Amino acid sequence: MRMQNSARQNSAKSTNAPADLRAWLAYLAERGKLAIAREGIALIDELAAIAKRLERDSAVLFPRPDGHEIPVIANLFAGRDWVADSIGVTEDQLLPRFLAAASNPLPTREVPDGPVQEVVHDDVDLLRQLSGAEAQ
Repeated sequence: MRMQNSARQNSAKSTNAPADLRAWLAYLAERGKLAIAREGIALIDELAAIAKRLERDSAVLFPRPDGHEIPVIANLFAGRDWVADSIGVTEDQLLPRFLAAASNPLPTREVPDGPVQEVVHDDVDLLRQLSGAEAQ
């Protein structure tokens, strides 16, 4: 019964892939597949335990883990069907699409700015920035 439902869902899928991570998270949220944790979840042990508990059911957004400004997202691709959805193909098209992409990679394109460059750190001390670690 589960295979029949899955096959029916695969044949009905659209080829429209989410454009970026924000769109993918919105897609998951619309389908009830995105859990949002409370702010301040501990980076050591707690975050991993929550992600593990939900790994097959939901992606998890951890806003301000341990009070840090940068959110953490876990379980973005809980199964092959999620990977296929993220690129807008059915599960049976996933491997051929991957092999084609690996054989014919897109050219890189340099851009002057972008969301990834919104926060830039010039003087980085990872030990000082990691929770619970001390600079030596």
